[in-house]
Amino acid sequence: MSLAVEATSLYLRATNVSRLKSEQQRLRQQFTVAADFAEKVKSTIGSTSAAYISQPDSVSSVKVSRIFSELRLSTKEQALLLRSSKLNGTTFPPWSSADADHTADDELFTDPAGFLTLSSSQEQYFSAWKRPTDIWGNEFTLLGDGGSDLVQDVLSDCSVIASLCSTIAWEARSKKSLVSHITYPRSVSKSGRYVVKLFFNGGFRKVVIDDYLPVSSTARYIHVVSTSNEGLLWPALVEKAYLKVMGGYDFPGSNAGSDLFALTTWIPEHILLHNDHIDISTLWQRITVSWHYQDLLLTVGTGKLSREEELSVGLISEHDYAILDLRVLDDDKRVVLIKNPWSYGHSFAIQDSLCGLQDKLPVSSGCFWMEFSQVCIRFSSLYLNWNPQLFKYKRQVHFDWNMRNGTADKSLHLCPQYALENPNSVAANVWILLDRHIRIKNDAKTYIALYVFNDPGTRIWMRKSTIIKAKFVDSRQTLVRLEVPPNTSYTIVAAAQTDVSEINYFSLFVYCTVPVNLLPASDGLAHRDGISGQWTELTAGGNILSTTFACNPQFRLVVPKETALQLFVETSATIPVHAQIVWGGGRRVQTVRQRDIVLHTGEYSVGCALSKQAQLMTGEYTVVVSLYEAGIMGDFDLQIISSETCVISRLSDLSSRYYGDGF
Repeated sequence: MSLAVEATSLYLRATNVSRLKSEQQRLRQQFTVAADFAEKVKSTIGSTSAAYISQPDSVSSVKVSRIFSELRLSTKEQALLLRSSKLNGTTFPPWSSADADHTADDELFTDPAGFLTLSSSQEQYFSAWKRPTDIWGNEFTLLGDGGSDLVQDVLSDCSVIASLCSTIAWEARSKKSLVSHITYPRSVSKSGRYVVKLFFNGGFRKVVIDDYLPVSSTARYIHVVSTSNEGLLWPALVEKAYLKVMGGYDFPGSNAGSDLFALTTWIPEHILLHNDHIDISTLWQRITVSWHYQDLLLTVGTGKLSREEELSVGLISEHDYAILDLRVLDDDKRVVLIKNPWSYGHSFAIQDSLCGLQDKLPVSSGCFWMEFSQVCIRFSSLYLNWNPQLFKYKRQVHFDWNMRNGTADKSLHLCPQYALENPNSVAANVWILLDRHIRIKNDAKTYIALYVFNDPGTRIWMRKSTIIKAKFVDSRQTLVRLEVPPNTSYTIVAAAQTDVSEINYFSLFVYCTVPVNLLPASDGLAHRDGISGQWTELTAGGNILSTTFACNPQFRLVVPKETALQLFVETSATIPVHAQIVWGGGRRVQTVRQRDIVLHTGEYSVGCALSKQAQLMTGEYTVVVSLYEAGIMGDFDLQIISSETCVISRLSDLSSRYYGDGF
């Protein structure tokens, strides 16, 4: 398959650099033959590599809608999506087919939610909220030319405008609609009422807006505008709908990958360009093949730059740009056409000396060419949004997650976990997307990640060797790509880091080339019995070699029936912890010899410790929980994980002999 795609890529590259029409025609014919052959190979092997993506069926919003709407949800998931409809004081209900058929009446509509909030800087330019007829008279249209000339001005929504520019360029290349037709009705509404179809918080949702737009008292613009067709209305309506979801025109910012996912459902992938493991040639081949098949949207973003750096390289700090074209020149230079959405008003033009391409290739206002190698140096992030039609099968699950109970700071057992099973006789190419729902404006920063473990779909308690361990990101989505061998199951763990203890809603989307099963991870051993405790000044006895070891918290464990059992302990502090079961008859022990130990959690481990699984006979045992150093205080939770029901209870500590039983 890789050789077939490589041949296709080479013919495409040769076609781009050839200057003779006859030669171009011959190469295009060879390109078509190679592409058809690649398609046949793909259908033979039954899967498509994530790195080499073949030409899909034509895309339409109807097909994408069907993909997600046909996936059945449990009653609990449906209730969760309804709860997740409420955002920033407004309800955004799930989309229904009737929303597209709605015909607005002639009575002028004003959004009962009121006007969207503006930032203090926008207020300086603000004059009034006006309808299109009050702004342009009759010189405006819902659809039309001019989409390629969109710009932002006073607004800080560069990621949104870069996303719109990217999709409009895709529509021009593919001759299909992707985002320009998500506004209903698809003609000018006499009432000024519009419904925009966006994908967020687990599914397609209805966003109702009126056509009032914020008008400036100067020549500056507070909403997106086309410099070649100021009366083009749909971009301003889509922008307004998305900013209504995000809380107002005082949008704090996002990234273009997340915005494109909401606008198009195309799968977001975030590549950190300054990662040492990035191979520029491999990355170029991967994106250029998919780009020319119309299966990929591209945007880029800068990191934090000083004012001096902005002026020296001609780029804006923490700013997103759209990629409009990829080419290979006759001198083998790989070049990218980039559009700066902030090209009207205050903007920076890339210096010609940076790549020397501006006189060789045509550019329009706000655009510049840059060598791909320079893109990987000058920008910090590359956002790839992939056509979901590349995958024949989809799975999804929606869940809530109480961050108070556990994230991923130490252990993983309280994190959401799922079994991913490939029951087929062929390997499955699988992409897994974790999507954190939007809750409130200026939501607390939460970092999310995905782990993939080579376990047969059983719950993971502690971090260990992983197949994939994605880096934590503060984006709303994170993606992992993997190949699951035939008849194999993995455990997928959602991980998070946050300072806020609250319930969050998430969706997990699985895109795959063959049918796979996505189920809650099994607990392995069926029973859990937990108890909490603490080390105090009197009970922090230290490790087994300490003279005060017997002062540690101890527990009686009753095993009524032979059972398989594991022992788990977790502390609230980053200190080494240990737990062990000993032959103590359910009474306090003063000393522990090696032969007395029935089961233990191994070496002292920071934060949490887990034992191996062992068989315990019927009887009563003593459990001792300790820290490596004596005198350190802290809380802990002890879990008995077993195949049969066991009973764990606290034993009085030694101080109770003198001060009474504090339990």
